[in-house]
Amino acid sequence: MATLVAGAPLLAGGPPGWVLYGALAVGTLLVGAVVYNAARDADVSFPETRRGPVTSCTPKANPKTVPIPRVEDKPIRRTCATEHPTVPLCSSLPSRYMFSSIQAAFRSILGRDLRLEKTRPTTGGPCPGTGTHTSVRSGGAYVASIVCCPCCNDTAAGPQLATRCGVV
Repeated sequence: MATLVAGAPLLAGGPPGWVLYGALAVGTLLVGAVVYNAARDADVSFPETRRGPVTSCTPKANPKTVPIPRVEDKPIRRTCATEHPTVPLCSSLPSRYMFSSIQAAFRSILGRDLRLEKTRPTTGGPCPGTGTHTSVRSGGAYVASIVCCPCCNDTAAGPQLATRCGVV
């Protein structure tokens, strides 16, 4: 039937289109008849649906038991909270922690003759003792500080440790 609908534009082609549309209709009817006869003559009883001897519903001597998983047996989803509970989430750090490295933060500072001073552990902020603090100087003058924190991102592949740095 769909072939007849698809062939409808042939009707607009005048007498040659009418002939082609008629041939399409005859072909569709022939294919339909062949499919109908094949379906009617096919064996419609499948082996698994044939009636067989009735079997008892009594349990077997050694039934196979399938253990029901307990809640405690289910695998725990790997997250930052489960694998790195002391590391803050990257999304929880202040917005100034937008750089992925000290070098990226350093390149964002404007000035002449800038240099990085010695890097020390942080004593405050969102990651005291685990982060770093680096002073930036121009000549002898203090320009800025770069502070970095280790942090964690929850991803589909599991928790990913990262470092985020900011300019203060």
